[in-house]
Amino acid sequence: MTISNAAAAIRKAVDQGADVINCSWGGGSSSSLIEYAIQYAVTNGRNGKGCVVVFSAGNDDENPIVYPACHTPERHVISVGATSYNGKRKTTTSPDGEGWGSNYGTNLDIVAPGVLIPTTTNGGGWVTNFNGTSAAAAHVSGAAALILAKNPDLYYDEVGFILQKSANKSLPGYTFSSTSKAGGTWNSEVGHGLLNLYSALSMTQSVSYPNSGSVSLTGGQTTLDSGGTGYVGTTFTASPYNTSYDYYWSGSYTGTCNSWYVTPNTANSPIGNVSVYLNSGQSGVLALTCRVYSATSYIGSRTEYIYVSY
Repeated sequence: MTISNAAAAIRKAVDQGADVINCSWGGGSSSSLIEYAIQYAVTNGRNGKGCVVVFSAGNDDENPIVYPACHTPERHVISVGATSYNGKRKTTTSPDGEGWGSNYGTNLDIVAPGVLIPTTTNGGGWVTNFNGTSAAAAHVSGAAALILAKNPDLYYDEVGFILQKSANKSLPGYTFSSTSKAGGTWNSEVGHGLLNLYSALSMTQSVSYPNSGSVSLTGGQTTLDSGGTGYVGTTFTASPYNTSYDYYWSGSYTGTCNSWYVTPNTANSPIGNVSVYLNSGQSGVLALTCRVYSATSYIGSRTEYIYVSY
């Protein structure tokens, strides 16, 4: 597959309504076509909530992982490595006898089984020897699809967060150290750990929009008047507040709004309070939602409706 064909395939998947895009391929140099396609997927997919884009880390038994799995910002893609039967990163010397190894390094997010995986094939057949981080990526893509089946209201980076936070760290011989990554502790060989679908689904709230649990939003104004200038702003704080919790903010504006955003950029560093700024071209309503997670579970969500007069 050429770079242009790969980029076109990603964009086509978005346009045809894909929720999850599995990319069991990689290698080569950074490409502006691929960068644009990934940005297109996370910006325009799923009516603005973003497609979940999954990439395989590569089968060279090397550090670093291949492009586009090493794409930045990291939250735009989920990078997947592979494990062998013994629960360790697949290497060329793994006891399975398969002579390849899973790439590893800084941008690796998670690992999944990647040795001799049974799978269907084009034309209705099936095989029992699907190998590689390509197979591992397919496992993670399937898990992402099940998460979205349980709650289609999640944003693409929330799905990645849930997969990372719920991953199994009880792997032989690995130490998971503190890190600034949103998904928590991490190891360069196995990322945040081994895919754990049961824990991921347990951490995924069922659809309960707009509010659930015990979360509240305080301190902000729910009625704003731009005075005809269009520019308005307010600040909300989520509770309960806990430094070990993760807070994900999202929103949608009903009416004409040239731009709105929250600050700081909570997709990089989820925090418990945000300032909302709007440049609205007419009166409308902003539905601002905060979802709160602990290390192992979903706490709850709260939506405030901010009425804007122009």
